[in-house]
Amino acid sequence: MLRLRALTLLVLVLLQPAFGEEATPETPGPCDLGSSTMADFAGTWSNENQNTGMITRISIDQQFDKALVHAWGKCRPNNCDWGIARTQASEASNGQLQVEWQYGLSVRKATLTLVERGRLLVRTTVHFSPSAGRSDYDTVDNLVRTLEEASEIHGK
Repeated sequence: MLRLRALTLLVLVLLQPAFGEEATPETPGPCDLGSSTMADFAGTWSNENQNTGMITRISIDQQFDKALVHAWGKCRPNNCDWGIARTQASEASNGQLQVEWQYGLSVRKATLTLVERGRLLVRTTVHFSPSAGRSDYDTVDNLVRTLEEASEIHGK
């Protein structure tokens, strides 16, 4: 679906000189809150900060009426698989998805916000159970669509 939308947009842009201004689609950008769709979120996103101590990668997909958000966090020697969090896909229309993962002795609540085309801001609150003996904290991560995803969208 994402590929079809990107291909349609590309064709319309290429045909614009032949058909005039009316051929340009009136497609709002994903950063326009209230106008985004699951297609704007779908794909694989990587943290801009290679040295992050938190989220390294997120994969977002849709299954029926659910948004599936699969996250990986920084661990050594390999990244930790946080698993898949689910929320209503319809939430994407306001430019945000809110998800929650149970991970070990913590609950990680994240708000994923489209800030511009190909950029995702992730605010995460980590709450530990009393037995963990750790303090709660908040993080902010900036993710970008992976090169493979970006090239598919832009036809490169």
